This record gives sequence, structure tokens and C-alpha cells, in this order.
Amino acid sequence: MLSSSACLRGLSMLHKSVGHPSSYTAAHDMLQSSISYAEQAVSWTHCGSAAKHYWNACLPLVDFPEQRHQLREPLELILKALNNTYPQPGNEKCEVVNVQKKPQAEPVTTAADTDSRAEDVLAVRAAILLYKQRVLVKAQQGQSVVLDVQRFTEEGELDCALMWHHVAHCAIDKRQKLSCYQNAINTLQSVDNLKQKVDFLREFGEWQYSNNFPLLEAQLEIQKSIQIILSSTSDSSQSLGTTEQPEGVIPVSSVFDLREVWCLDGLVRANTLLALMESKASSRHQQYLFLAYSAVLQIWKVSMERALEVIKEEQKNLNIPALPASAASIKKEKEREKGKRDASPSSSPEERAQFECPEVVRPCFRQDSGIKVQAPGSEKSAAVGSTSRRWHRYTEQELWLDKASVCLSLGLYQPARSLLAETHLVAKELGDQTSLAKSYHLLAVLASLEQQHGQALALLDQAQEFVGDEGFWYHLI
Repeated sequence: MLSSSACLRGLSMLHKSVGHPSSYTAAHDMLQSSISYAEQAVSWTHCGSAAKHYWNACLPLVDFPEQRHQLREPLELILKALNNTYPQPGNEKCEVVNVQKKPQAEPVTTAADTDSRAEDVLAVRAAILLYKQRVLVKAQQGQSVVLDVQRFTEEGELDCALMWHHVAHCAIDKRQKLSCYQNAINTLQSVDNLKQKVDFLREFGEWQYSNNFPLLEAQLEIQKSIQIILSSTSDSSQSLGTTEQPEGVIPVSSVFDLREVWCLDGLVRANTLLALMESKASSRHQQYLFLAYSAVLQIWKVSMERALEVIKEEQKNLNIPALPASAASIKKEKEREKGKRDASPSSSPEERAQFECPEVVRPCFRQDSGIKVQAPGSEKSAAVGSTSRRWHRYTEQELWLDKASVCLSLGLYQPARSLLAETHLVAKELGDQTSLAKSYHLLAVLASLEQQHGQALALLDQAQEFVGDEGFWYHLI
């Protein structure tokens, strides 16, 4: 939002700066601020839009050598911002690393050589960025980009597939989008890119369903992603291009045989999408939901099992000599054993809603290295590292705010009011300005839903007194 505001202000200043060099320079600075805000927000769309306006504003100055010299540094910063915000910057990083490795092998390096190589790096990055932009512009205009994307095959199938995927997002014509999705999926043939292909297939099926393609075709793509997940555990050497055709609803036993969290997460997402595509009155709708539910339980089970293994390993590494058992130590050991027994998921939804993770297990989810799950007959593989780090940063106030938002969307106003009141008190006590601002915003939404518009406006005014991120101001305004 800050980037958009700065961009609009810069364009307004440009419009009013005719004949005033100082105002013209100030307008350029404002547009550069817009690009800086977009870089901080990692927004490729806003960064590209502001860069376009900045370049158009610079065109009258490029005919003068002195002005061109002054524009060099700002343009280099803009190229850096565009590179940092680009959704798939794999190609640029690879080429920069290669260029930086070459000087290390040379015995003597002068300052002039260093400056020359730096300019070469910037030129390579700028050329690649401009080439990608050319491909995306052609896609937006409905032109064929098959020959253009073939250039990325030299960088590897993953880079080529990612480019096809990005073109699919930029293309306007449905037939071209369809072709780009298919090319992105078919390009991935290596087992190393299995996860990416699963994500592409699931997204492709969801896109087909949302754009009124035949239901069976959309379901087929998602079923293919499920089949790849199941086959990945049985035969890791199988090529992605030899996946058998899916056969309807998978058995529940196949879910409980999986031990890798990314596979189970993929099943949750895929079966949830398949359930949405079926009529709520159909048996398949219930079967798909049950499969997604079973995968969630299996994620919890394998994660907790591994957490207990980590606890045992930590206890062995401590090497603390045994001391005479006291009443306090016996009581503490009993609590520890009870925590281990209570770590497994409860049987009913009511018990799961009231479940609290034991204190003895919580430190395992806070490890920076993450938890790894043991797959049968294989070495330990990464499982829930990113999830555990996300849980570590997730506060109770944020959880209550999310619950309140869901309650508001479901029309449960009284539970939402209770959650927001509790959040407001805790955030105020802890000095959590972000949660306090969001609580004011959701209270304003609640007041508006209850037709209390005056109170809603007053709460919005209070919310504006706090500092929030771009998403907060977007929803607030």
C-alpha cells in the first residue's frame, strides 16, 4: 500500500513539475521510494509498475551524458529491486555465483578488473531479467512463447518448468494457460523434482475446476498428484513420466503407511479439493474428507513419535549421574510419563479441541533444525522443520484473532466477541501493538455486521492509531 501511495504521489508530482527541475527531481525520488517499498514488501507487481513509471520519466534525460551518469546508480538499485522481488530468481543467482567464482582462481586481481566484473554481473542479470519480461509481455499479448522458453532448457528442467508456470499465470487466453500448465508439468521428469510436479498438478486441477473445464479432467490431474505421492514411497527410482493412471478413491490404509509429512500434507490438500468438487450429498464427498482427516491425524502421529524420540536422545546426551529418588523427582517422572502418553491425538473432536501439547514435547517443535521423521527402511528425511519454526513464532493472540475471524465469517458473533475481548486485554497488557490494532479492526467489522456503524467508525479510528503492515492497512482501508 505504501508503494502504491508513493507511486501515485510521484506521478502527480511529475504532472505538476513541468518547467521546474527541482520538482521533477523530487518526483523521481518519490518514484524510487515506491520501488523501495515494493522491494521491502517483496511485491513484484508493484515494483515493476513503479519501475516502468520511473523509466518513462527518465526518457527525456537520457540524451544528456551528465544526466545519464546521474541516473546510473538509481537504475542499478531498481534492477536489484526487480531481481529481489522476482518470483523465481533461480537463474540469476546461479549465474552470479558462477561469475563470482572465476576471480578466485586468478592470482592477481586489480581494482579495474573487479569493477569490470561487477559491471558484467549487472549486465548479465539485467539481460536475463529483460528477457524474462519480454517473454511475459508476449504471453500477456497472446503471442506464442514456445521458442522463447526453450532458452531456459539449458538451465535445467526445473528452471524451464518454473518459467512455463509463471507464463501460465501471466497469460490471458485460456487455451494458452492450458498449454503452459501442461508444458510445466510435462517438463518435470526427474524424481528430484517430484514435489514441484505434485504442486503443479494440484494447482492445474484447481484451475481447471475454477474455469469450468470438464469435472473429470480437473479431478484426473489431482488424482495424478495423489498417485505420484503414493508411488514415491514404494519406488523412489521411478520416473515421474511413468506414473500409472489413478483409480478413484485411495484406501485409507495407504495413508497410514506414509511417514513423510510433505506426502501427508499433499494428500490433505488434494483430497480436500476433490471433496469440494463432489456434491455434498455424494458418498465420495465424505470419503475424500475422511481421507484428508486421516492424513491430518497421521501428520500429528508421526510428528509426535519423532518428538518423543528427540526427547530420549536429549536425555541420553545429558549423561547426568543417577541420584537417589526423591518424592519430587518421582512425581516429576510420573508427569513426564503421563505427558508421553497424552501426546497421541484424542479420539473425539471434543477432546482434540481441548487438547494441550505437553510441556515435555513443546521444546522439540522449537528446535531451529526442525523435526525429522523416520521413514521405514530409509534414512531420516526433513519433515516439519518449517512448520515447527512457524509454530514457535505464532502467539496466542494471533491464534485468537484467527479464530475470531473465522467465527465472523460463519456468523458466530458472540464467540467472536469473546475472543476479541480476551485478545484485546492480553495484547494491551503485553504491549502487543500489532494484535491490539487487529483486534480493533475485527471489533469494527463485528460492529458493522451488527448494523452499529457509528461504533464501527470509532473503532476504525482507534485502529488507525497503531502501526501495521501492508496487509493490515489494505484490510483496514
